[in-house]
Amino acid sequence: MMNNSTNTINQVLTLSKMEQIAPSIFSSAPKEGLSSKYNFIPTVQVIKEMEKEGWLPVKATESRTRNEINQGYQKHMVRVNTCGTDNFCKCR
Repeated sequence: MMNNSTNTINQVLTLSKMEQIAPSIFSSAPKEGLSSKYNFIPTVQVIKEMEKEGWLPVKATESRTRNEINQGYQKHMVRVNTCGTDNFCKCR
């Protein structure tokens, strides 16, 4: 189950706000024990690259974890929006 952040007016989320909502976005290394075939790409790196192309984060969520060892590595989602969709430019 994902924890929802409510951002009903489509405001751009800052990195610090995303870190409060979904800290797993900022994991800098893969969880120990994964296959050597697994290629880890930090989500925050993807977000920064998308921002350069005009796609800005407007919502962030992450799932809860029952096992403390998985904290920081759980499933997460970032919704992005760009100028010209859903009246987004009016909301900046």
